[in-house]
Formats: sequence, C-alpha cells, structure tokens
Amino acid sequence: MLRMLAGLPVLGRVWLYSLLVGAYSGLAVWKEHSPLRDRWDQPAQIHEVFGLILGLFLVFWTNRAYERWWEARTLWGQLVNTSRNQAVKLKNLLKLPASDLRQCESILIGFPYALKAHLREGCELKQVPGFADSADNPDHVPIYLVSLLYDRFRKWHQMELITGDELRILDLEATQLLEICGACERIRNTLIANSYRRFIQQLVILHLIALPWGLAQEFGDATVVIVTIAAYFMIGVTVIAHAIEEPFGRDEDDLDLNQLCDKIEGGVREIFARQMPLNSQSS
Repeated sequence: MLRMLAGLPVLGRVWLYSLLVGAYSGLAVWKEHSPLRDRWDQPAQIHEVFGLILGLFLVFWTNRAYERWWEARTLWGQLVNTSRNQAVKLKNLLKLPASDLRQCESILIGFPYALKAHLREGCELKQVPGFADSADNPDHVPIYLVSLLYDRFRKWHQMELITGDELRILDLEATQLLEICGACERIRNTLIANSYRRFIQQLVILHLIALPWGLAQEFGDATVVIVTIAAYFMIGVTVIAHAIEEPFGRDEDDLDLNQLCDKIEGGVREIFARQMPLNSQSS
C-alpha cells in the first residue's frame, strides 16, 4: 500500500491524504449530532494560534527547500555555459592536434553525465559516454575527467603548443567544473536536519487531528470541507518541500538533468564540428 502511494504524483498523494483527513473530520461533525455534543469541545482560538506558529515553521522549511532547488538549477545552468565556453576556447583560440580536440570533446560531453550519475546512485567511468572502453575505475569520476583535461593542458604547455597566458585562460573553465561539482555535492549531502523535518511533520499531523474538534461546534457540516481544504494546503506544502529538497533525483519536481545533459552535449558537439572561416584559418 505504501509503495502504491509513493508511486502517485505529488499532488495526487496530497489530495488522497487530504480526503482521508476530511473523512476523519466527519467524526467531529457526527459528535455534534450525538449525545456527546457537549463533550471535548475546544476553543477555535487555540487552533488559530497553533496554526500561525505552524505556518511559520512551514514557510521556513519551504523557503529553505526551494533555495536548495534553485541553487542546484543555477549551478547546472552555469555548467551549460562553462562547457560551451571551454569548447569555444579549445576549438577557436588554439591550434591543437585534432586527436587532442576529440579527447577534450569527449571529456566535456561526458562530464555532465558523470556528474548526474555521481549525484544520484554513483558513477562508473564505463557508464560515461565516450569512455565505455576505458580500463580505469576511479572513485570520483567527475574529478577524474577534469584531471584528464589538466593532463592535456600540461602536455600542450610542455610542447609549447600553448603559452602560460593561454593556460590560465583554459584553467578558468576547468576550475569552474570542479567548483560546480563541489557545490552540487554540498547540496546533496547537507539536507535539512531529520529531527527538524520530523518535528514539522508531527506538528502538521497533530494540528490536523485536533482541528476538526475545534471547528465542528461553530461550522457544523461545513467542517469537513474546511478541514479538507486546510489539510490540502498544509500537507501540500509539507510534501512539496520534502520533494524539492533533493533536486538531483528522478521525481517529477526534481531537475531534468537528462535534458540538461543532452543540451550540453548538443552545444559542445556543434562547437567542435563547426569549421573555422577561411580567412581565420589562413591567418
């Protein structure tokens, strides 16, 4: 049963939980039509104060979760630009051997795929496009790929194919690749504290359990509708905050890393496939 619920879309689960809470609130309505109508009544003001406090906690959690999601999206947008910039510099600014350019193209294309897998279940080098035949098995594939770039830079500098200034130009984007990887790892590894998350979830549950009993005396049968709507918003905020807190997964609210990887691959391939104009080649 729990697996079936987990497989539902986020808003589908929210509606299901809200309807269950609404059905539960029917007990409070039934009490008002029974001999027990004068028992267990609660002032509505208590729930107003409690709801205000709970709302502050939910706002803080949601803001923190969205900040993590947006920072992750910004980092991957930066990765798109960094990959293109590095490809343009390698292709157009320098006169390098064609074989080395092909290797650099494979590295720049493979890096986002390696980072995507690294942020999820872990990555093996053979899973990276262009490295299926590699005999190496590094523990940290994204760092390994950047180190391959630096190996090329060192070789070119030793062979005097690039100057010290050109090496510093190439180093800028290569360093950014490492910084993007490190920032994504920080987001993945520093979730909101489990105790804080469980505390808020317990507050939501307790509030929704007690809420119908404070409203039924004043609102009567309308309590079911009011509680269902309140549950939809409160549970929805909780579920969505939990969903976007980890932006690198495969859920519908996570970043579309597959699309971003394809975008980077297409841009890098186009840059390396583009022929230089004749006047620039002759110069």
